[in-house]
Amino acid sequence: MYLLFADESGTHGGSHALVIGGLAVHEQDVQALQRALDRCVAQPLKLGDVDDYELHATELRNAKSGPGRPPSPWSFIDRARRLAILESAYQVIDTFQPCTPDLPLALFGVILDRRFHSE
Repeated sequence: MYLLFADESGTHGGSHALVIGGLAVHEQDVQALQRALDRCVAQPLKLGDVDDYELHATELRNAKSGPGRPPSPWSFIDRARRLAILESAYQVIDTFQPCTPDLPLALFGVILDRRFHSE
């Protein structure tokens, strides 16, 4: 069985596009992939517990805090380090070797036009 992680691109004022991207990983590889991604965060930040540091590309690129919302833990990490962590995570996904070569990771993306309505 494959497990799926999917995320949408968020809200962008004026844009008609909605982008959904994802990764499907076979259940036997989930823990190994999670450990490798956790190391991308834990090693450069010298952390034991990375539960508060979710890997969201937008947040890593532009970690913001503001009124009415709690600060992102990433907002306390300098941008160059955040971008290096993001690049490291991309590298892990790109080079990940599954337990069974016939059951590789699958990446996907879909772009939808919000204005489209099928009759």
